Amino acid sequence: MIWLAIGLAGAAGAVCRYVVDFIVTARVETVFPFGTFLVNLSGSLLFGLVAGLATRRPPPRVGPSSRSGRRSRGG
Repeated sequence: MIWLAIGLAGAAGAVCRYVVDFIVTARVETVFPFGTFLVNLSGSLLFGLVAGLATRRPPPRVGPSSRSGRRSRGG
């Protein structure tokens, strides 16, 4: 199942890259592939946000021993 998701994401990325590159190339005449750069940049940002949210942990609990800077005895 994961291979299907990876394949679909890759296909969607390729189509998006093609469409954005086509639109950007029609507006900006340059040799540098700004459309591909824009898609890669936005995809990296989106992937970083999703990965950051997926690995997010709840904040540590603050107890009396952590406020005083001392370790509590017995565990």
